[in-house]
Amino acid sequence: MTRFANAVFDYQGAPLFLFPTYFLLVTAFWKALHLYRASKSTNSFYLALLLIVVCRTIDNTINHVLSMPGLTTSMFAIIEEFSTVCQFIAGLGITLLNTWRLYRMAPMHHRKKLRVILAMCGISAAASVSLYSYFFYLSGRHVSIALFNTYFSYYAAADCAFNAIVSGLFVLQLRNAFIRPDGSIMRQGIKELLWEVQLLLPTEVVMGVTSNVVVNAVASVDPYVSLYNFFEAMRLLLFIRFLWALNAIMRKQVVAAPTATTVAGGKSGLYSRPANLAGAAGATHDDLLSGAEQQSQIGTTAGGGGGLRVGF
Repeated sequence: MTRFANAVFDYQGAPLFLFPTYFLLVTAFWKALHLYRASKSTNSFYLALLLIVVCRTIDNTINHVLSMPGLTTSMFAIIEEFSTVCQFIAGLGITLLNTWRLYRMAPMHHRKKLRVILAMCGISAAASVSLYSYFFYLSGRHVSIALFNTYFSYYAAADCAFNAIVSGLFVLQLRNAFIRPDGSIMRQGIKELLWEVQLLLPTEVVMGVTSNVVVNAVASVDPYVSLYNFFEAMRLLLFIRFLWALNAIMRKQVVAAPTATTVAGGKSGLYSRPANLAGAAGATHDDLLSGAEQQSQIGTTAGGGGGLRVGF
């Protein structure tokens, strides 16, 4: 490991990022656990989130365990392969959940327009499976995995950009669900949350690309890929925090519309306003997507029942 030291200062990348990464992961786990316990019918979604957080934590821990002295070659290989499985589950899992969330929110008659996104998700999943299969092939032959690391960095950067696109489309869908045609909002705080997410998405892409470039360009400075683990922990927490904040917003009172409005005769398309999705009094984000298929055929935005349910 490259070290920058003098008489009073000794820098090493792994310890510098270790505590912040664990702090992010513990916070993400606590928030995901709270959402899981508070959910009504989306336990599978939040249970998957909890699994992803646990896998990411195990992977981060093992990266440091592998630096311990005294490990035999066989022990090292077994631990490294277990870490890789956890990394695979966490990485692919967040992509699948993010895409599923977007697809579930879309009204039934708009879902066909998401086929490109579903196809891209499928390509990403196939690429992930292929890459990790290549890793186990190299590991079984006891040869260097340097080429795998290079390919994985390219894939991880592209996957980060894809997830940002999916999240951006989800934000647009929420904007149409929560903001009326006249610009008034259905829930206090939704505009601020959506603006915050829109600002964070480009930052997420830059951080994702940077962390993967560092792993390959100056690997000796960060041999335990601490910067990458820190970024993944932050991205995971932001994903869960968004659901947490949306849940709090959905618990607020519905803001009455200045005038009655309809979407009859309005523009249609992938981001045309889903009917009646966000106006249910007392609804939570756990209800978002439940009944979206039926409501998308009703042509009103007056506050009614039902809404979007984020989950399986």
